[in-house]
Amino acid sequence: MIFNIFKNKTAEKIASTINDHHKKMHSLAKKDKIGMHVIKRSVFEAEFGSYDLKITKKLVKWEVSVEDVVIKFAAAPKNKDEIFVALEGACMSYPECCLNFLCFDNKKNKCINAIDNPDNKNGLAVKDILINDYGWKDQPGS
Repeated sequence: MIFNIFKNKTAEKIASTINDHHKKMHSLAKKDKIGMHVIKRSVFEAEFGSYDLKITKKLVKWEVSVEDVVIKFAAAPKNKDEIFVALEGACMSYPECCLNFLCFDNKKNKCINAIDNPDNKNGLAVKDILINDYGWKDQPGS
């Protein structure tokens, strides 16, 4: 197809990476006693440990590089043995890719926001791909 030459491959890789991390977290999750989705820390470390995880009492952080763009992911620990399935993150490779995202406990509540600036070509393209191809929602205020 001739239109393939105009696709932003970097943006497609970034969008796919963000969506894949969200899907992977939900595939590993189990419901706790109050109905929240959590992942056992040992399972989380086994799946995401290759990304140089930093786990503290208040935050679980890791970074992923896609070409020359760094995506920063974060989640919250429930306790020392479990991690909540609520993903947030940002991509701040200024000026080409500025965006943030937030995914709540359920699979359908996925929001993306990108700075509306012509220089933010990858950020805006990632936002469009996540919304149009993966069912994410435009975050309010964008």
